[in-house]
Amino acid sequence: MGPTRALTPAAWPRRGGRIQGRVHSALHGRGSAATALALAAGAALAATALLGVWVGQEAPPLWTAAARGSGRPQPRPLLGGGRRDCVGSGRQRPGATYAPGSRTGGATRAGAAAAVTVDVEALNSQGPSAADFVLPVGPSCPFRSSVMELRSIDQELALVVSDATKWSGEFAQLASAFMSGVSPDKAKARTVGTEISRQGQKLRAVLDELEGSKDFQAMEAYHTLEVMARRTNAPSLRSVEQLVNWQGDGLLAFADGRPLGPLPPGVDPQSMAGAAPGPAGASPTNRVVMDSGMPRVLPFTEADFDAVDSQESRLLKVEFQRLCKEHKQLIGLGETYGDFDSAGKEFYLGQMAQTAFRWEELIDEAQMAGIKVNSAFRAMSEDYLQRASLSADDFRKLVDDVHEIFRKQAEKEKGIGA
Repeated sequence: MGPTRALTPAAWPRRGGRIQGRVHSALHGRGSAATALALAAGAALAATALLGVWVGQEAPPLWTAAARGSGRPQPRPLLGGGRRDCVGSGRQRPGATYAPGSRTGGATRAGAAAAVTVDVEALNSQGPSAADFVLPVGPSCPFRSSVMELRSIDQELALVVSDATKWSGEFAQLASAFMSGVSPDKAKARTVGTEISRQGQKLRAVLDELEGSKDFQAMEAYHTLEVMARRTNAPSLRSVEQLVNWQGDGLLAFADGRPLGPLPPGVDPQSMAGAAPGPAGASPTNRVVMDSGMPRVLPFTEADFDAVDSQESRLLKVEFQRLCKEHKQLIGLGETYGDFDSAGKEFYLGQMAQTAFRWEELIDEAQMAGIKVNSAFRAMSEDYLQRASLSADDFRKLVDDVHEIFRKQAEKEKGIGA
């Protein structure tokens, strides 16, 4: 890494105590803005790397080189870890009663006459079940609201990350000077600080738009980022955004000869630096939640059902068409979710839960009927789970946890929740 050798992830834990003491002194009037920026030097690169893995971008080159020699263990493959020995992964359709050993409580869907008893061992021997894949909901939903589609918010977020990554090398050179006690060129500090601030402001605008939207899918994307961060003990994108903005302002403060502002409340550069990943897939914290390049595909096409000549495949095709139509309508309805009263929000969340169940049930029933999940969906699911270090069960829990936030908000509006 040449002049930025002091910024490698392995170096920060050894240097952390000394740097932290110097920065504490600077922030309390016993040092300089340049000294204070020393601690944030590593965290800035960490922030860029974290930004990249949240949205499926490659880690910055400086990070990639350092991580190759870090000796970090590769994550254990988790595909298939989510299978449960029951149909529908143990879920029940809201309002329905399910008898043990039957798919739909004694009556098959679409008016088929006889109950179908499931032989679990036979089902497992036939190949993967719905519990081995992501579902076409939440972060892998193929249907997009007009807000997410027209504004292309996930692509915009990825572009901000890409632009920020381009400046990581410039900042690393300044950071190296700060770390060694050398005062860098103020004109260069101003140029880099201005650009970093611009990217930080763009990131803040995107996150604010997601969080403050009336559109359910936009808010869902924001809370997915936050929930994933909490589940992995990683800094949230909001914390990264605050640090990036503080970094840019710090460089401008140095260039202007003014005091460095305090760190944003709750933002810890040292812990952020320690949580930063290496190249994609090299760290358990390397979670991909919003990947603008991820294909948005359905588990089946109509041709998949047509390829199997049976009464059941024809019935399942009708259900597939109905489910696609109703799911798409539900996404459209959610564009005004923020205007719903608490009862309307609870109803909407119930419909979302039912939709997830219906997809899981359809995938299982289709595969039992000899209709295979198409290769594009299979590849997307495997890629997402591997890169996010999630099992299929983890994915379902992630979606449930995000929707629980909405349920608690709705309860609070009624005065029930705390």
